Amino acid sequence: MENQSEYSQAGGNRLPRFYLRTLVGILGPFIICAYYITIWRLYLTPNGSKDPMLYGPRGAKWVFYSWFVIGVIGLALGVYSLSGVEAGMLMEPAWNVGDASRLMLHADKTWSGPGGWLKAIKWSGYTGNGSQRKSPPGLWFVLALPSILVFIAWPLSGLTMEMTEGYRRAYAFVPATLKGHSYETFNERGGFEFYRRSQLSWKSGQDIKVPGAGIVYTPKGFDRKDFAFLNKLPTTFPRDQGVPTIFITAQAERPIEGRSWGILLEYNCKIIEQVSDFQILRLNRSAQFHYTPSVGRGDGDNPYRGQVHMDRRNQTSGKWSANMNAVIVTGVELWPDFDIQTWQSTSNFTRQCYFKEHSNSTADYPGLDPHRHEVFEIAVWQELQAKSDFLERLGVSLNYNTSIDHNITDFFGKYDTRQFLASSREEIARLTPRPMTAIGVQCNASSNVGSADIDGVRSSYSNFRRTDTPVPKGWDRCAPRFGAKVPLSIIYSGDFDADWFVSILESGGAPAPEYGAQNQVQKNGSNTVFYYSAQLGYLQAEHLRRSMLRVYASFAEQLMYSGGQAHITFTNDNATAFESGQIITPGVMPAIVPVTLFCIWALISSSLGIVYGFRRRWTETMDGHTMFRLGAELSVQERAALLKTSNVIKKQDRVALDEIPALVGNTKPPGVWLGRIGLVRDVKADKKKLYE
Repeated sequence: MENQSEYSQAGGNRLPRFYLRTLVGILGPFIICAYYITIWRLYLTPNGSKDPMLYGPRGAKWVFYSWFVIGVIGLALGVYSLSGVEAGMLMEPAWNVGDASRLMLHADKTWSGPGGWLKAIKWSGYTGNGSQRKSPPGLWFVLALPSILVFIAWPLSGLTMEMTEGYRRAYAFVPATLKGHSYETFNERGGFEFYRRSQLSWKSGQDIKVPGAGIVYTPKGFDRKDFAFLNKLPTTFPRDQGVPTIFITAQAERPIEGRSWGILLEYNCKIIEQVSDFQILRLNRSAQFHYTPSVGRGDGDNPYRGQVHMDRRNQTSGKWSANMNAVIVTGVELWPDFDIQTWQSTSNFTRQCYFKEHSNSTADYPGLDPHRHEVFEIAVWQELQAKSDFLERLGVSLNYNTSIDHNITDFFGKYDTRQFLASSREEIARLTPRPMTAIGVQCNASSNVGSADIDGVRSSYSNFRRTDTPVPKGWDRCAPRFGAKVPLSIIYSGDFDADWFVSILESGGAPAPEYGAQNQVQKNGSNTVFYYSAQLGYLQAEHLRRSMLRVYASFAEQLMYSGGQAHITFTNDNATAFESGQIITPGVMPAIVPVTLFCIWALISSSLGIVYGFRRRWTETMDGHTMFRLGAELSVQERAALLKTSNVIKKQDRVALDEIPALVGNTKPPGVWLGRIGLVRDVKADKKKLYE
């Protein structure tokens, strides 16, 4: 047993500790792993943006490039930390690699990269000069595992992120400049002009888009992926789908966030196949031409519904088509004090706009409460003549489609073409019956105006607060309310009787009447040109529904943006616009894959550093100088056996190496106070001793 005086003698040294390398080996992997997780959480996951509107935090360019610089450091850091741990583990009997031939695998750090892995595979398969096949030691696999993990994780991490152009928050708050109508200018328009412009947009058949950045906002937490029109920019109002609750506000050229004033609205239309599915038209009242007195509903289950209005219009042969007759019947719910007789007069503006001129001028209008939705219904009766004496005389032959979808069988024959062609009941009785077939659609719509908080990243709104518009200065100024009667207002705007059926056909995407001209030689030898129009098929219920959806879309566009031509520009001090710039977006590889690999790598590397890194060991790393010194410490017999091997032929001759021990320990007898580091069989070096 050595005493203190022996330890104090000159010529001996304690085994050193290597704190810096150990701390780097423990903290480095966790820092790199934490940095990537930060990129994942801040730049890839929470921005909530996908095509077409991409957002990201500031500094994306520097973060993106810094990650690949850190990648080079990280790969070197993995070898740096583990090579120090390796030297300490080689002194532990539990990690005894067995013999010098296996120790040579550690001398080259074959566990640290692809070149070494291939060398280990080749080494394990070598059988020359009677050497037996054997695998690398367990310590080699322990060190190789984190190296393999980080080697795979780095290139995969590059596949998780991409640089692209997008939007990011500005460095300083700058009030947003918006185009469209604000709270102050919303009512600076005339109602008649408003309806006519909406009608032109409805009849044009073109897509109805939100101008500027073209963003509409949905409630916070709403899943937008179920509605295709919400996932493209600029937003185009859907042709074949209703609109859920959305908030539309004045637009900038780039996305905005903050508080903004606008319209909260929703609408939808569905095809009716049975009379019982109607709420208004099933009343079976005899609707007259044009305006009829309002009919009180008095439904006990819905006290907000005050009255309904039903209206009938017809178009007969000759107005727009030689072979089609049609009748339209509409029904709409109105709030209690709305006067249908004066609904287009200036005296009734305050009964249909978003303000109250006097406390008793109008009742509170239906909003977005689901129990207060207004209803609009429309039924269209048609009679298509597939045979025309006039066209036959001209020699015109056309292909007709007499099929019809979603026919309301209970309404068949409710109207007969004879009643529009004959002037008396006697004349009707003499004519051949010509019953008309019916299709129908029911729509629900509602809206509020007010302000809401805009989340520009997720295109959502929250904290909506209703604020009706101020009373306009002009007696004829008013932006009409968005509600159930929107189709009624637009369809009846202007000289509707001339072409309402063609307008519905065109706006719904159905084929319009075919127009043509035919020359015919008269008896006197002269040529006369006869012009004709012929409808080749029925208006289908799908076309009617699409047309009504388009009515609501054109009205909403006019309401907030004056048909996309809004020239009013104003500054919103409560909102700011995003700026354009480079952002990071998710790549083809899910980030969770490299995150998992990095975390396992950091856990293994740091754990090995904590357990073995702070222990005293004979060298910092097992470098070439260390291996040279270990070779010099071999016994005379072991050196003689090793010298018998060739130093010219390039092959791994393990015959002698297999007989040499590989545990790094004390080669001196236990009783000698001053030890010497070398390769031993199984005796662990005493870390308290002094060594030469």
